[in-house]
Amino acid sequence: MRLFLLDESFHGQNPYEISGPDAHYLADVLRLPIGQSIMARDMSSQLWSLKLKEIRKGVCIVETRKAEQASKGTDALPEYQDLLPITLFQCLTRPKKLEQIVRQATEIGVSRIVLVRSRYSCTEKIRPERLDAQIKEAIQQSGSLVPTAIEGPVDIKDIKPEPCGTALFFHQTSLPGQHSLQEATCNLKDPVSLLIGPEGGLDDSECSILRSHSFEPVLLDTNILRAETAAVYGIAVVQSALQNRSRKGNNYC
Repeated sequence: MRLFLLDESFHGQNPYEISGPDAHYLADVLRLPIGQSIMARDMSSQLWSLKLKEIRKGVCIVETRKAEQASKGTDALPEYQDLLPITLFQCLTRPKKLEQIVRQATEIGVSRIVLVRSRYSCTEKIRPERLDAQIKEAIQQSGSLVPTAIEGPVDIKDIKPEPCGTALFFHQTSLPGQHSLQEATCNLKDPVSLLIGPEGGLDDSECSILRSHSFEPVLLDTNILRAETAAVYGIAVVQSALQNRSRKGNNYC
């Protein structure tokens, strides 16, 4: 376990009582012994050290202490914690694929995931509780200190990118003025907004709508990618470019 995610009921209480599935996870899945300390993160991204003091039936009692950085017992490395904000606008896919995208985007450190309805997006019912569970699992697995939020769904005509930043969308065929992903990432301005289409892609009218909302088209110089692959590929490249720019300065290309 890299990082334990505290729920909304935690506001710095000491000691703090953890119950339900979270207590089962600590006591029965991880089998933490009494006296073991683990790293945790609250909903505002504050780090906490939790020391297991007592295990009762269905309840774990922990001693809480604020922490300045992740301890050596986690894989949340301090030098990688200050990630620049990325918003993923994800057109609706089949539920299983959508859960995969949400989980992987959270692991990479996306700050917002906005679900989008488009012409070819999947119409199967969304189960918000399953998406929330994917976010929690991904945070605890990856050690992410980014409080990933999920919103929507909203119609594609109503979405707007983050102001003053860079907005990109992937398209399956060439468009006038289109850039490669490498070209697009050379001049990124944060915050970055990234839109990924559904399995059926985006139609011409949707591309026009996106361009009118300041989204720039990007053609991937790769094989044709599935929606879930395109999301991970695009986020990873953008995240890497932002981190390199932060280390080397704005002219890193």
